[in-house]
Amino acid sequence: MTQVADVAVWDGTNPSPQGFGAVVLLDGINGGAGSEMPVGGQTALVNYVNQGGGLILTEWMGLEVLDGRYGSMQSLVPLSWGDYAEGQFTYSVVQSHPVTSGVSSAFNVTSAADLGSVNSGTAVVTSSGGTDGGGEGPGAGSHRPLRGGGNYRGYQPFLVRTCSGCW
Repeated sequence: MTQVADVAVWDGTNPSPQGFGAVVLLDGINGGAGSEMPVGGQTALVNYVNQGGGLILTEWMGLEVLDGRYGSMQSLVPLSWGDYAEGQFTYSVVQSHPVTSGVSSAFNVTSAADLGSVNSGTAVVTSSGGTDGGGEGPGAGSHRPLRGGGNYRGYQPFLVRTCSGCW
């Protein structure tokens, strides 16, 4: 595993995504209004996915696109930001997919989450608050947005054992 501390400095070469099985983009510093990735990094991710690489996004990317950021990789963001809610969400796996392998068929998570909608692909997980999980987008690879606010307002959904495979 290789970690880049801030997307604002990742230009697609430091390191290149080539050679990695997947990239996990945990955007959302400062409540989702973080720094934008340079166009070179965005282009590198689009090319990587189009060449078969895997990309996992969080729901923050929908907010970033709504706020006018990440324009060069907007096609990779299959979840549109709608609104958000806080509380307990019940998630259900509705379609088998490698990203849901080993995940309980239903589980509860207390967090903040986007109540947007899937604008491309097929949902593989749904929740009591709306659709989650997203779907396949353009290109040969696959990518998934995960609808959860990370550590937003002190929530820690990534530590919930029953859904740790989701994150």
